[in-house]
Amino acid sequence: DITAAFPRWSPDGQWIVFGGQANAGPWQIYKVPAGGGPATVMAAAHVPKGADLQAPDWSPNGESLSVTVSLPGSRTAIGILRHGVLTLLPGSDQFSSAHWSPDGRRLAAYSNDQRQVLLYNFDQAGWQVVAHGNAFTGPLWSADGSVYFQDLLAPSEPLFRYHPGARAPEPVAEFSAILNGGVHRCGFTGFAPGGALLLSLNRSSADLYRATLDLP
Repeated sequence: DITAAFPRWSPDGQWIVFGGQANAGPWQIYKVPAGGGPATVMAAAHVPKGADLQAPDWSPNGESLSVTVSLPGSRTAIGILRHGVLTLLPGSDQFSSAHWSPDGRRLAAYSNDQRQVLLYNFDQAGWQVVAHGNAFTGPLWSADGSVYFQDLLAPSEPLFRYHPGARAPEPVAEFSAILNGGVHRCGFTGFAPGGALLLSLNRSSADLYRATLDLP
């Protein structure tokens, strides 16, 4: 059996990749046909000893994957898997969950403490911190090349948008009305085909009941 996490469609819709762990072994990147079939491990040379590969994301041209590389000692880094060879991005120590921009020029990731959102520019080979917060999730790119991220521990769990080159992120949504209506958490999970926000609503995991016992 394979424990699977973070599936991602290929740009051509023909494949799904995911991070998987088989028989308590290392986490690796698996590939499976979109129509179903056996999952196979994607070969990866130059993987550091004892490292796990997780959270893959396709480049727009479908030729590369960004992956989170979990290293011994509770460290992580961002790697690029291309033609079966893994390359760690410089300066990505303690970053994870990278996602490719639609034009393929940037990656968005967050720090392991989830307090920073960062962009990597392939042209400049450098990182830029674009936001500081409490507990970011995402970051995910919209079709127009803006990156969206949410601070789940800020009041009203606001959602922000940042377009590369802008002075600062801008708030685009807050969910106080939903949270005041009995929802415990309102999490941003992506975009519908038309661009609408997809949200995951979590209600309380426990309910309180009263029972009356009538004895003879």
